[in-house]
Amino acid sequence: MFNQPSIDDYYRAKLNDLRGEILRESNEQIIGTPTESLADYYVEKFKLEPIELDESQEASWESIKSVRHVRSHEREEIYRGDGDIDWPREDISISVPIKENHSADYFNQLRASTIYLDGLERKMNFTPTKIVTAFVAKDYGVSMTEDQIAQEIDRRVDRIHKMIMDKNQDIAKGNSELRANAIRLINERRGKIEADKTMMSAIASKVKIPLKIKQDLPSTKVQVSTRPLIQKIKPTPKLPEEYVLDPQKVKEILDYIDSQAKNFEKTPTAISKLEEEEIRDLILSMLNSIFEEGATGETFSKKGKTDIYLSISKGNILVFECKFWGGAKLYIETIDQLSGYLTWRHNFGVIISFVKNKDFSKVLKEVATTIQSHGYYAGGFKKLENTHLVSRHKLPEDSEKEVEVHHLIYNLYIEK
Repeated sequence: MFNQPSIDDYYRAKLNDLRGEILRESNEQIIGTPTESLADYYVEKFKLEPIELDESQEASWESIKSVRHVRSHEREEIYRGDGDIDWPREDISISVPIKENHSADYFNQLRASTIYLDGLERKMNFTPTKIVTAFVAKDYGVSMTEDQIAQEIDRRVDRIHKMIMDKNQDIAKGNSELRANAIRLINERRGKIEADKTMMSAIASKVKIPLKIKQDLPSTKVQVSTRPLIQKIKPTPKLPEEYVLDPQKVKEILDYIDSQAKNFEKTPTAISKLEEEEIRDLILSMLNSIFEEGATGETFSKKGKTDIYLSISKGNILVFECKFWGGAKLYIETIDQLSGYLTWRHNFGVIISFVKNKDFSKVLKEVATTIQSHGYYAGGFKKLENTHLVSRHKLPEDSEKEVEVHHLIYNLYIEK
C-alpha cells in the first residue's frame, strides 16, 4: 500500500513534463498567446479530473452466487484426506455511480495522501462511470450473517465517499499548483524572449498600416491582410504587431500638408492672426477632406491642444506637433514633447513650425543647429528641401529605438 505512487507523485512528474513542453514551445506560441489561455491549455492536458458522484443514480449492490472448487490442501488438516470438495460461494458486489471521469485509470494506480491501514482502498476498482468493490459473504470457512453483510456494505460505501473526498483534496491541490507553475514557467520563458529585442522584432507580425484616400483623389491604397483567429485545442497565437507606416505614405501626407502650408505663406496677414490651435485645425480639416474615414476608423483626429494624430483602429501611428517658432529653447522642448507621444511602435514624427520673425533664413539655420544639439539626436540630419528637414532621434525610455522626425518650417512674417 505504502509503495503505491500517490496523486502528489503524479503531479510532481507532470511538473517536469510541463517544464519540458514549455521550454520546447515555439517563441511565436509563447509570445502570441495570453499566459492565462496557454496555462489553461496545459492544465487541461495534464490535470486529473475530480471525482463527482452521479446523484441521478443510487448506489447498489448485488449478490453473486457461485460454486467454488476447494482443493484438498485448502481444507482443514483433518479433512485433507477426503480430497477436493465443491462449496457454495456468495460474493457481494457494491457499485457507486460517478459522473464520467477520464482519469479513472489513474485512480486505480494512485493513492490519496490520507492512508488507511486496512488496505480497503486497494480493493476498490474505478471505471469511467462507477466505483466497484466486492467482498466474500459466504465461502469455505466464511459465513456472514445478514446483519454482518449489511454492515459491511455500509462500511464500504462510507469508505468510498471518504476516498472520493481524500482524492479530490489532493487533485484540487495538484491542479492549483499545476496552473500556478504553468503561469510561472510561461512568464519566465516570455520574459527571456522579450528581453531579446532583436528576437521580439523578428517574431512580431509586420502590419502595413492602411491609409485610404478619397476616391476622387489619385492614390495607391495599402491593404492589410487579416486572417481569422481559429481556436484549436492549443490556443492559436496572435503575434504582437509592429505597425509599419510606409515611408512613401508618410511622404504623401507631408506633401499635402506642405502644399497647404505654402499657401499660408501667400496670405500671411490672415494666417498670422490665428492661434496655433486654429492653424492646426485648418491642417486637420484639409487632411480629413482628403483621407476618408473607413471601416477601421482611418482618419485624422486632434488630441491635446496643439497636436495632430494619424489615427486608425490600431492606434495613433503618426504624431504631429504644430508650433510657432519661439527660439531654440522652445524648439528643444517641442522635440521633447513630440518624443513623449512616441512609443516603440512609432517610426515617424512631424513638427510643423510657423515663423513670424524676420530673417527667415537665419531661423532655418538655427532650427538645423537646434535639431542636432538635442539630447536624443541620433544622427541622419539632412535637407529634403530648404524648409523640410529630417533627423533621427532616440526615445527617452528606449535608447535602442530610433524615430525619424520630419521638420516642416513656414514663413508667416509680415512687414510692419
